[in-house]
Amino acid sequence: MQDLINWIKTTGMEKIIWATDLDLTVLDSHKDPTAVSAPDGVEEHFKRLNELTNDRFFIITGRDMAYVDKLFPNTSFRSSCEYHNMVRFDTTGVVHEPNPRPKWSLIDKELEHLTKQHPGLTFRSKPFMRSMHYTHAASLANDPSAKDAVVQKIQTLLDFHEASTGQKLENIDGGSVFDLAPFGSTKKTAYEAILKLTKAKENDLIPIYFGDSPGDIPAAKVVRDNGGIFISVGSDERLQPYADFELKNPAECRDLIKEVASWSKKDPKPSKEPKAP
Repeated sequence: MQDLINWIKTTGMEKIIWATDLDLTVLDSHKDPTAVSAPDGVEEHFKRLNELTNDRFFIITGRDMAYVDKLFPNTSFRSSCEYHNMVRFDTTGVVHEPNPRPKWSLIDKELEHLTKQHPGLTFRSKPFMRSMHYTHAASLANDPSAKDAVVQKIQTLLDFHEASTGQKLENIDGGSVFDLAPFGSTKKTAYEAILKLTKAKENDLIPIYFGDSPGDIPAAKVVRDNGGIFISVGSDERLQPYADFELKNPAECRDLIKEVASWSKKDPKPSKEPKAP
């Protein structure tokens, strides 16, 4: 972690665009996805990161906006939710919806029935998405063919939705969850919007992003293509080719955030220049 801290100090927080995923990146796993909570201090630390970056702190998550606001009840953080289908980036706090909401009523019953066939599989409804958390579904974790069969059934339902409404949906495998969303939903779009909003190139800013799953790779690519760095959290080997720095788990990520949040804007630079990532 120290090498990343040195890099941040050398770069300077005032030059950084700081964006992060939440679940399994900053927040710990929970068997019940609805029971996830933000540990003490995280909200205040996020507020401090926003101050140090001159209002350039962003959350990018597959979760819905209500979830983000429940975690952080005292602060309306700039957030891209549901793979950039619900967006709150301006100072007014207004939430924008770039895409039409799917007609979930056409396929919800079938999705719920599929969920019940695999104990441990958790079904979540969101305005733009349906999420099926499979981390604790033993029948899928231990049998790749069973997981493939579920994927095929999901695709059949998504195809039916498209045939019925004309709106194409897709299944995004986030590494621990199937996220069903409007086609083209991606964290890539979210970070591209952040770069445009902050005028990153004109202001010579350095984008960074923290993530834990394959769903974060599109944002990681955007960051690296624009001169920034990607920090992977956890042990998913699929992220390693894109990671400039690695953190062991969400607890270590929170430790990093706590450390950086304690700095003043005139924190001294490290005595040794860190090696380029």
